[in-house]
Amino acid sequence: TMVPIILSAGFVQHASGIWFIYVVTFCYGAMSFLTGAAQSGLVRDLLTDDELAGGNGLLSTIDQVFRLISPLVGTALYVAAGPRAILALTAGCFAVTALLLTRLEVTETPPERSHDSYWADLAGGLHHLRRTAPLGALTIMLAIGVGATGLANVAVFPLMEQGLGVAPAMLGVLVSLQGVGSVIGGISAAAVIRRLHEPMTIAGGLLLMGIGMVPFVVAGAVELPSGLALAFAIVGWALVGLAVPWTVVAFITLRQRLTPPRLQGRVSATTNIALNLPQTLTVLVGAAIIGVLDYRLLIVATIVGLLLAGGGALRTRRHAVTAGPATTAGPVAAESDC
Repeated sequence: TMVPIILSAGFVQHASGIWFIYVVTFCYGAMSFLTGAAQSGLVRDLLTDDELAGGNGLLSTIDQVFRLISPLVGTALYVAAGPRAILALTAGCFAVTALLLTRLEVTETPPERSHDSYWADLAGGLHHLRRTAPLGALTIMLAIGVGATGLANVAVFPLMEQGLGVAPAMLGVLVSLQGVGSVIGGISAAAVIRRLHEPMTIAGGLLLMGIGMVPFVVAGAVELPSGLALAFAIVGWALVGLAVPWTVVAFITLRQRLTPPRLQGRVSATTNIALNLPQTLTVLVGAAIIGVLDYRLLIVATIVGLLLAGGGALRTRRHAVTAGPATTAGPVAAESDC
């Protein structure tokens, strides 16, 4: 589906067609929710409970590696061959991925026929989260933490110019350093989860993200040489990059482990909305108030939100050992419903 959608963006010739780029971007985002829901069920049923953390950690690592490489490849290709070459490469990647998925041999979980209404089926993911401890509480804590980061996203450019005294272009370098931390986090996530279990890993990741943003405030509040301020920021970005995969991998692993195969897609889609919607709203709020508030207040608010979310997640640690798998059957493939 995405191959023709992406290629169609190449027909835009003038600025008057920019609206169509937004349509393509919307479709791209919508498809990511669909494939994410399908991936959750597929991974859950391809792997045993003991293999979930390692599998999710590997997927996170691969994702972060491509996040480091793709911008470099895209920039070079754009300079050498123009935007249509990037569209062709992206569409080609989708086509190759679709072809590889057709070669995947898996026995799917038999779908369960529902006798409920359409709206009851649609709300199945939400009902499961509400009924399942500690999944529901951790979803709320993550929504608070991820939502708070939307304020930091708005403050990043004032931070670069006013706090660190560097050009906004330096952001690309710092994001790359964060990506290196994320690769390390993805590689180490399974080991951390085995030692701390999922709820404690989620709590630790949220708290570490909050701590990682403290240097941003220090760099903007204290008169430091530009080199030292930048060093503080590098440490902060690396800590945030390390913490994100720990948090995400632990949550995905717990969600997959505590969700029956027939609900994997719906619960995945519900949690994706629960985490992305608050962040989108806080970005809008932050963009509206950044002109009248000091950017450092937005970063402080982000830190407070992350620390509160991490503290709330710590309260679920009693479930770290008692939370068991959703099913005791061997690995099978799940529905890809959402």
